[in-house]
Amino acid sequence: MLSRISQEPHNAPWELFSTRMEQIQHGMKHYRAHSPEVKALLYDLYLRHHLESPNMSYTMDDYVRESRQRVISHLSQEEMEEILKRFAPEERLRGLQPEERLRGLNPEDIQKLKDVLNKLN
Repeated sequence: MLSRISQEPHNAPWELFSTRMEQIQHGMKHYRAHSPEVKALLYDLYLRHHLESPNMSYTMDDYVRESRQRVISHLSQEEMEEILKRFAPEERLRGLQPEERLRGLNPEDIQKLKDVLNKLN
């Protein structure tokens, strides 16, 4: 239990998640982040713990999945296009219906595809 840990500077990150205000205050006073990423992670977890009260089955995998979804939802069009460039064309088209694959092609390109298909048959 977090209420049983000693108030030592090395326990500061854990104290942030206590239910006792004096422990939370001690944790806030003594916590020193080793990197901006760790600080952001702990701050986000702290806010979720104290403001949203997630259920106890919330796991690190849940946190990572939700964090990724938040990042994706805030990407600009340019950032999305950069991500898409990392995938092979086959991967980008996977799951699309034939009509969806053709959407955006001009009539000349569609005719070229028809010509290629006719030669194959």
